[in-house]
Amino acid sequence: MSAGASRGGGRQGQRRREVRAARERARLRRGVLAVLVAAPVLAASPAAGTNAAAPLAVHAKAAGRAGAQLAVGESALSVSSNPASIIELPRLRLDGSLGWLITRSRFQNDLNDRLSTSFDTVTGAGGVVWDPASDPDDPWGPGSEVRLGFAIFVPVGGGGSSELKTPVFPEGETEASTFFFLTAMPSIAVRVHPKLAIGFGLNLIWLRLETEGLVGSNDNSGGLVFRYFTPEGQPIQPPEPVLVEGQQVTWQEVFDLADTEDANESSRIEVTDVNGFGIGAHVGLVWRPLPELSFGLSYRTPGFVPKASGRARLDASRAIEALRADPQLQAILQGLLEAHLPNRGARGFRARYDFEIERFDMPAVLAGGLAWRPSADWLIALDLRYIFWSDAFGEEEVTLRNGTNDDINEINGSDRLRDKKLLRWDDQFTVALGTAWRIPQLSEELVFRLGYNYGNNPQPASTFTANTGILEHHLSVGLGWMHGAWDFDLAYVYGFPNEIRVRRSDAGRAYDDSAASAEQHFLHFGIGYQF
Repeated sequence: MSAGASRGGGRQGQRRREVRAARERARLRRGVLAVLVAAPVLAASPAAGTNAAAPLAVHAKAAGRAGAQLAVGESALSVSSNPASIIELPRLRLDGSLGWLITRSRFQNDLNDRLSTSFDTVTGAGGVVWDPASDPDDPWGPGSEVRLGFAIFVPVGGGGSSELKTPVFPEGETEASTFFFLTAMPSIAVRVHPKLAIGFGLNLIWLRLETEGLVGSNDNSGGLVFRYFTPEGQPIQPPEPVLVEGQQVTWQEVFDLADTEDANESSRIEVTDVNGFGIGAHVGLVWRPLPELSFGLSYRTPGFVPKASGRARLDASRAIEALRADPQLQAILQGLLEAHLPNRGARGFRARYDFEIERFDMPAVLAGGLAWRPSADWLIALDLRYIFWSDAFGEEEVTLRNGTNDDINEINGSDRLRDKKLLRWDDQFTVALGTAWRIPQLSEELVFRLGYNYGNNPQPASTFTANTGILEHHLSVGLGWMHGAWDFDLAYVYGFPNEIRVRRSDAGRAYDDSAASAEQHFLHFGIGYQF
């Protein structure tokens, strides 16, 4: 071969490498765009948690091991548990995840005979990890000791729906709620020592909430009672205060005298389009003292959401009608509505409000774990987590402002309602033990997974409702297929049934002397591509 031919071959080889690199960059741009466009749409679905309101895992590989993942870097979504773990990944990787969760729950009391409900939800996530220091013209070349990551996922969420029967709603009324903290997380991992990597992530949070159902017990019926009209319908100017033993009475005292639930107790509210934004951080490390042994440690700070606001519609029609039909009230106040409300109920008993909730935060998480590889084809992983629910899910301050119905404002004493949403959760400790293995004699491309997860129930019985039922024991199985640069993973998690009995509820009288139970089925699918 001549020298000229050799140089031509070199130029052609260089040209082929440039074309291949350009194609790889184009594929990267398309892949990253697909992940970043699809992930928010999927992740913004109303998620439901498995460890209380938190998922065992946001990607199928970890879900197959029941959430044991802190010391294992295997997916771009591994940043959700430990931002340092992505240092283990190749120079470029894309991952997407799709989960389908089915919650079967039951609720029983004197009026609800084993009320059975099912709540299905689909949620997803997406992420990318990139080595910024590698050679952009050689996608298959060696990587550096830095990884940048970006992921979108739901770390906390919940939801449910049921038809609850009460004395005022004997036919049943809808109790439903959905909420989620959608998190966008840019992150960086750096190998600071051959055996040690550290990572940092920034949690950019979007809170979304919607709910409907009974208002529940509160002390808002504190408006003073006045007589606005005579029995003949003539207006009284100025209105006369209604006195008992020389003291003007409140609407709450009137209801108490008649031993009647206050108007808010049996009123329904629909809260929609509640949005809030917040921020948090996530730090972690991975230490590998031996090639076959690694340890992971991470801390996710609270996700601070200072305020979330939306719209609310209050319907007190059924509650007011029940009060007007009460003979004891009619004996105390002649012409309950016609004489003692400024608009005499002419505009009905529905109102619109501006809704606001303060400091509904995402809980902090402290976690540690290990991964042991007895052989090249076998992995055993263990994670321990402590979730600080008590700091985030305590007594949430709720405010309804600018009420549009003067009669309701009269009963409440203002066009503003303030209340506390009582959650009062305890902290939660979880343990996840999982394994993954290959059988080379069967297939080099198949990975089998198995896991068990336990987390104590953090929600007290006094704040349970028809839609809550928090499970403690979970069993998972998974299967992965590695084909070339592609990964396809499937996982199934079963939440064993758990029952809670409530004697006296702080969420409302409708939940007194009741029992709530639930079980879950979670199917998780993941796809990944590494360059």
